[in-house]
Amino acid sequence: MRAFEQRDHATLANLYSRSPAFTSIGSDADELIDDSETLLGILRVQLDEMPSYEYDVERVEAYELGEVAWGLIIVHLRLDNGKTVSMRLTAVFALEDGVWRCVHSHSSIPVPNEEALGVALTTTLTALLESLDAETLAPIEARVGTAALMFTDIEGSTSLAHELGDTEWARLLAEHDRTITEIAGRHGGTVVKTLGDGALVAFGGARPTLRCAGELQAAFAGKPFAVRIGVHAGDVVHAGDDVIGSTVNKAARVAAAAAGGQVIVSAVTRELAGESDEFDYGDPFLAELKGIPGVHELVPLLTGGEAVREGGAAAAEHR
Repeated sequence: MRAFEQRDHATLANLYSRSPAFTSIGSDADELIDDSETLLGILRVQLDEMPSYEYDVERVEAYELGEVAWGLIIVHLRLDNGKTVSMRLTAVFALEDGVWRCVHSHSSIPVPNEEALGVALTTTLTALLESLDAETLAPIEARVGTAALMFTDIEGSTSLAHELGDTEWARLLAEHDRTITEIAGRHGGTVVKTLGDGALVAFGGARPTLRCAGELQAAFAGKPFAVRIGVHAGDVVHAGDDVIGSTVNKAARVAAAAAGGQVIVSAVTRELAGESDEFDYGDPFLAELKGIPGVHELVPLLTGGEAVREGGAAAAEHR
């Protein structure tokens, strides 16, 4: 915004990506530009055509994830002719040569829907609720029940994806997801959701969950990635096809306490599985789980795979 206000062409030129994926969408019908050189040429003319102005920032926020970032800014331009124009701009950035450069931008001038479309659309939750007859709203009933949950997570997935490349990584993920779905189904599990590099699977009991976890580690043993698995059981709230609640949160944290190739089980899950020669466990250890108060007893499930390590390493990291 400072570069625009000060008509700083050199700074603007350094802020826009030269990527072939570049796109800029402006408020005017003709402002759909698909390369930065064209945009910069247009901006040189537009900045000279624009009346002088000052601006006030109402909102600005931005986020980054690896080599990609995105942001939003809402500003009010105070023109020399006395008019005030509000603008909303969003942008996607890519890290190029150590500099964040805009690869996609979209700006708009807020116009009421009634003016643009001829009808006033509902745009806020308050307006939506006011438009509904309270007597027609059925209460939402949340079903609560006990489930054994298994979280899986590919260790070091970000660096591995970068190393393998998009095509090979996508193939491996598809194979990973199919394997989880097939093996979980054989043990009566339901894949609640996949998480990009992992999954959340729900079971009706502790024993089938542990059987599934062991078979998964055996299936993944020869792959170019290592999967960590965490198992925890307790009451969950069923929200549509999803499950939510503190049991879900703890199951995810138990998985985070595992190393690649390990299955880590909460104490309550082991207790529910009961004494059985079917399962072998490593030494229990105590761990602090992020976001969950207290210290928690966890235990490795020994699946027999070479990738599985006992609880010492995890304990050292999480005590």
